[in-house]
Amino acid sequence: MTTYTKLEYLHELERKLAVLPENERQSALRYYEDHITTAENEATAIAALGAPGEVAAEVLANYVKRANGAQTPPPVSHSAMHSAPVGAPMGMGMRPIREARHRGIFDYWWVILIVAIVGFPVLIGVGGGLFGVTIGVGSALFAFFVSGFAMAATGLVSVILSVFIIFQDFGFGLITAGAGLMLLGLGILFIQLAVCVFKWIVSLIKKLVRMVQNGRPKHA
Repeated sequence: MTTYTKLEYLHELERKLAVLPENERQSALRYYEDHITTAENEATAIAALGAPGEVAAEVLANYVKRANGAQTPPPVSHSAMHSAPVGAPMGMGMRPIREARHRGIFDYWWVILIVAIVGFPVLIGVGGGLFGVTIGVGSALFAFFVSGFAMAATGLVSVILSVFIIFQDFGFGLITAGAGLMLLGLGILFIQLAVCVFKWIVSLIKKLVRMVQNGRPKHA
């Protein structure tokens, strides 16, 4: 058996009783601290109590027994029978401790259920929003490209027609040529804008993919 000082023993016991509520844990620690302190020989009292794990199992089992409303106190283990006075925490084995853990997990299922109920619609909404943004940006780029192509084509046709119109009406021919050149310039501008935005989006996606790949753990 490992030899403990009083502080080491109480520290180890506190660590093994971490699952208890704060008031229950402090009450048990105060009891065993007083028991060791008031003993004639500290080392003998610690040895008589048994290992911290055994004492913690007894305290936890007794807590579970009381929580379940048991009327008959459980038997005291031989390791603490001769050292603990009346009123000491008593144990009944490790089975109730496992049952308490299962009950604790079961108590949190309602939290998991609420998170699932609330989180699933949120996840769908976020995914739908991202899909909508993607479709919207794609549609806008396509519209810019088609509009630019249509304006450029219309402007080019207007410039060609203005050559023939000039021989019939010089002023109107010049106006037609000017309007055609303006449409041609706007069309080319729209096409360039759509291409630049498309290239920027592709570049951004590539950077995000590289970031994800660099973040993955590398296997030898």
